[in-house]
Amino acid sequence: MPSYRLYKLGPDGRIAVGEWLEAADLREAQVKARAMCAGQPFDCELWLGAERLDAFSCGAASPADGEAEAP
Repeated sequence: MPSYRLYKLGPDGRIAVGEWLEAADLREAQVKARAMCAGQPFDCELWLGAERLDAFSCGAASPADGEAEAP
């Protein structure tokens, strides 16, 4: 199972917090990442290795019914 990295960015755009998460695929990783930061005051990025896969605001609403939005 791939290990993804969720970076929570501070107001200056620099990494404030980094957290690992495991998911079977990108869709699952997106859902888990949004759940891990929901309602927090961060912009976030989801990475797999050296590739940024998604960027979103943690304060944004989570996708309905566990469905992830397309990157």
